[in-house]
Amino acid sequence: MLEKLQPFVDQQLARIVQQDEIQFIYDISGELVGEIHMEEGLLQRIDFYNVDALMEQGVPLTNSAMMDAIVRPNHALFEIEKKEISTIAWRIKEALDDRDLKLDVIVDFDANYLAIFEEVEPRYRLALPNSGLQLSIKRDGTLASATFMHEHYTVQYPETMISPEEAKAILLQQPLMQLAIHMENAWHYVYVPAYDVYGVGVDGHVKKMSEWPEMIGFGYDVLPEVHIDEPLEILLLGGRQGNVEYTEQEAEGYWDIIVEEEVAQCVVEQPLIRACQALKYAVGEAYEKYRFERTPNTDSVYRYAPFCLDEVENESTTYRFVYEHQGVYLSEKASEIVVHNETGHIQSMVISTIPYEQLNALPKPMITLEEANATAKQYVDVALTVERADLERNVYTLMYSVDYPHSPTGGHIESINAYTGTITYVETGFVSIDEES
Repeated sequence: MLEKLQPFVDQQLARIVQQDEIQFIYDISGELVGEIHMEEGLLQRIDFYNVDALMEQGVPLTNSAMMDAIVRPNHALFEIEKKEISTIAWRIKEALDDRDLKLDVIVDFDANYLAIFEEVEPRYRLALPNSGLQLSIKRDGTLASATFMHEHYTVQYPETMISPEEAKAILLQQPLMQLAIHMENAWHYVYVPAYDVYGVGVDGHVKKMSEWPEMIGFGYDVLPEVHIDEPLEILLLGGRQGNVEYTEQEAEGYWDIIVEEEVAQCVVEQPLIRACQALKYAVGEAYEKYRFERTPNTDSVYRYAPFCLDEVENESTTYRFVYEHQGVYLSEKASEIVVHNETGHIQSMVISTIPYEQLNALPKPMITLEEANATAKQYVDVALTVERADLERNVYTLMYSVDYPHSPTGGHIESINAYTGTITYVETGFVSIDEES
């Protein structure tokens, strides 16, 4: 293994030491520089790291390639040209993984590059999400980490399927955009994708996120009438001995409840009511325009995530409250209050600062929703892809996904300015890919 890895790292690798289920990699000076993880005889992950830098940043030594590409400090003395990265990615892949994989995308995360190789289904050569190999590559072209996925999968093919042209015609009958508020710098109205519709099935059925079993129950509810008859600190402590610390940062107010000892006695109100009382105290008269966000139960999804997430029985519930302005829900500015399920004690509270007066003074859109939809429909198309239809059995099916083939960033429309009609596309960080020779 050292011989395979040596061309792609700048350390002189010397030996591997087995400890439990991890193989630790040392260089010729005896410094620990990386680790190899195996499971049931299959390579799962390779990590190279700077121990001192990781400890300073509090980054675990067992990151996945995705996290590595985003947060790990892999500073390089020099940088390769961006056009070289796909060739380097292919070289690393060929040395470490002999499977028939497709280089689906390379993302520039500023700190590192993330190269994603995926398995392909045999009939249409479509990439299978969450399969294959992910490589995190430093700016100098050396390997930071590699994550290997070996899940067995099944692709179900339909007996008949509509054409791309028919799928596009069906998509064009759907609303593509919805009104929203741009909340960075100067707030203003924009139109953003109506994220519920994400494609068309090969049978002609419109694919909607709201129809996913795990999304059933999502919505916004008017808050109940609540009364406050005690100071905020007393309400937050709920009979416990301690104090409340308040801080502000990045347009958010934080209330941390620091108690000397948790008590088992329950407060009178139900957890949601207690959270609503705290919210009303924090936002005042604006309380009537907040909505309780009903979130679906996604525990079943996490069990089959590509990177294992342990199920934890939560003792507390995080209540999200979203401000509504003229039919637009400011979900990105949600306020969150964490309440213990049994005792009703509030454990923390984060209230987002919203400029209510500025919102009320926003000029009305110059462009209508119909015009925004017409603009999006000039650029939209469909692309034959696969989706993971059964998480437990890892079954993929075919579908036509929403696509913007002429996007300058390779991403979907991010927004359409409601006053000028200017289109902004999602900044993906995608790097152009050279096909395997």
